[in-house]
Amino acid sequence: MKNLSFILIAFTAVLTLQFGCRKDTLGPSIVGIYGPVTVVDPLNKSMSAVDFSKDETVYFTASFEKETDWVITVKGNTSGATKTFTTISKVVDKSNALWNGTADDVPSFQKETVTIFLTFKHTTDTFKTTMPITGLRNPDKNGILITDFSALKSATDWPRDWPAVTVFDNSHPKADGGKYFYMSGTPWKHQNFDPKLPIEPYVNYMDIASNKADVNHGSTYGLSTDSNKVYFNIMVYGNGPSDTWFLVNFWEEGGVARHINIRPDWTGWKLLSYTYAELLDNVSTPGKPDKLDKVSFVLLSDQVAPYTNAVSVAFDHPIFTINHPYQP
Repeated sequence: MKNLSFILIAFTAVLTLQFGCRKDTLGPSIVGIYGPVTVVDPLNKSMSAVDFSKDETVYFTASFEKETDWVITVKGNTSGATKTFTTISKVVDKSNALWNGTADDVPSFQKETVTIFLTFKHTTDTFKTTMPITGLRNPDKNGILITDFSALKSATDWPRDWPAVTVFDNSHPKADGGKYFYMSGTPWKHQNFDPKLPIEPYVNYMDIASNKADVNHGSTYGLSTDSNKVYFNIMVYGNGPSDTWFLVNFWEEGGVARHINIRPDWTGWKLLSYTYAELLDNVSTPGKPDKLDKVSFVLLSDQVAPYTNAVSVAFDHPIFTINHPYQP
């Protein structure tokens, strides 16, 4: 028994020496991620100012003693736009914090000073620096913009059914730095024609044809034939939970209509993106984005009749992109 005990003790000691002293690990150090952060090189940037209109990029740098769960947030001091970078690493550099001027969501950045914050998910330490943006990238460069409403002073450029539609400059914060479209009102359809008929949830519409000179078809937007590669993107302003129902109709040659239903129950501007293949339709045929010649924006109400509450929606920058969603 003594010899057996001695053998077991010796065997345990060998295992301890063999496996307890191994240096390789299967992931970042837990102490480094969740423990105190030691910054070796402080937050910095690769240039003092950046001009995105010249396709310049800037990257941020820092290093730490251990693997660290870090977050870099770029915030526009005027626009409030944000761009976020985050990962777990010992080094912040071009490989994980390269910025080309895009934003996480609307609004987009302006020509402004931005503040760059370096924070950590498990400590309260914060480091920051600033830099100016001297030129802006063109986010519409490879897209097909329906309109950004910048050249309009009223809604009379397009067909609509009710006067409670207009182009605003500043009733709400701006989504892309310029004007946006606003629709409001209460359901009324049939009320003006036959009081005996029930009022429908319809409030208003506005049509934009691919050729403004021909609102009844005649040209297309020149989109790809592949409905999985075509994205429709739009910025929509939400007022929180409400009765607003926003419908976008896509009219193809031959009267085929496809649509999306949007309930803007959030607060503030939000960028929405859909592939053409996601659109709902009134036929069983595949979508034909290359045959699209008109887009209709329709305001309705989700409330229960008699529809006494007014509803409203603001939207901006409807644009088609190919292969990927719009990046503000």
